[in-house]
Formats: sequence, C-alpha cells, structure tokens
Amino acid sequence: MRFVLASASPRRAELLRAAGYEFETLIVDLDERVRPGEAPDIYVNSLLDPGTDEVAAFEGLVGCHGGLGGWQDRACAVVPVDVPFPEERVVGADAMHVALRDILRHLGHRQGITEPGEES
Repeated sequence: MRFVLASASPRRAELLRAAGYEFETLIVDLDERVRPGEAPDIYVNSLLDPGTDEVAAFEGLVGCHGGLGGWQDRACAVVPVDVPFPEERVVGADAMHVALRDILRHLGHRQGITEPGEES
C-alpha cells in the first residue's frame, strides 16, 4: 500500500518514522499553522500496534484508558449531560463523526458548514 504524507511538517514525518511507517512526502502549498479559535474535529493522542492490538501510553507509566483499567478494546465517549449525544449506541467511525460534529455545532462551531449528503 502506498502511504503519502501531504504535509511539510517535520514533526509529522518524525512521528510516522518513529511509528515504523514507510511513506513518501508530497509537500503542498498550504498554510498548516493553527489559527486562533480553530481546532480539528477529532484529536488523536495515541497509536495502535496492529500486531498486539495494544495502544501506546500518552504519558509515562499511564495508559490511555484514563485510569479505568483493563484492556483498551472498547471505545467510550464521556460527554457532559448538557451536551446532546445519541441515545442509541454509536457504531463506526462515520456515526462517531456525526455525533462529534453535532456536539461542535451545539457549542457554536462549524456553523454554516455542510457536508456531502447534508442539506444546507
């Protein structure tokens, strides 16, 4: 499989190399700096070892399970009670994206942004 990093960021390349990925770099003419008030839809703070299905700790001696213990094989979302979240079980990345996007909209972000398949 061909893996392309479409970024000029030395840090992104360093992280991918440290994780053992082979990739080519395609430098794009985009300003990659974070702007005030801007944040990604989802933050990723760990990685999965495909050989063991274990995730890396995000701090020394602390796993990414948040102190609950046990294996990190079941996802969970901890959401404040005053923030809307689906009552039914969220299954799959697409459904989680919609749930998180709706939270951002509820909080006043992503206003006026429509996605493919959505009506404006």
